[in-house]
Amino acid sequence: MAVLSDADRRAVRKMFENASRDVRLVRVTSGAGGEDEDAFAAAIREVADEVSQVQIEVEDRRFDEREGLVERAPGLVLQDGTGRDLGIRFYGTPGGYEFGALVTAMADAASDGSALSQATRDQLASLQDPVQIMVFSTPTCPYCPRAVRLAGLMALASEHVQAQALDAMAFPQLANLYQVQGVPRTIFNRKVHVEGAVPEPVFLERLLAAVHRGASI
Repeated sequence: MAVLSDADRRAVRKMFENASRDVRLVRVTSGAGGEDEDAFAAAIREVADEVSQVQIEVEDRRFDEREGLVERAPGLVLQDGTGRDLGIRFYGTPGGYEFGALVTAMADAASDGSALSQATRDQLASLQDPVQIMVFSTPTCPYCPRAVRLAGLMALASEHVQAQALDAMAFPQLANLYQVQGVPRTIFNRKVHVEGAVPEPVFLERLLAAVHRGASI
């Protein structure tokens, strides 16, 4: 049974028009399985079938804290075709707008170009310290994909940046810890935050503020 609509399929093909490299998606599960995971796997297979410019590979692993690939499960890790970590994580089983954000991240990862401004790329190129970006979202939030994409683009632009998209509904204790009362809520290095889908310069300013404060991850 098809998961994607005809309109979704056309949108996916358009998103990957500039694809120039392979993308691997490593799915780390708790082993519990369930209908949500099955529907997700079916949707990802359909995305792969629609994209001729890039080979999307999906690898399943069981969660192992010792491995260090992800901090929690279920988790998704984006890699290039050689298995190099691209610094992008999705936690939860993406549905609704979150699934669109994941496919967008995969399309960005498959492209050599960048949707970021040159000024932002220059700032990110000068980073020497690690930065972790945590974007809390929900499947029904239409504004969250913008924040998730900005975090992912910055991870792609700098090896020092790791972007995490977290489903606040799937991890309520974590959402409470970071006082998530509305989404998107973005946390930089666990101390500096910003509310809402802010413009790129504001997003970058908060990231740099976290670095300058010396906030540890």
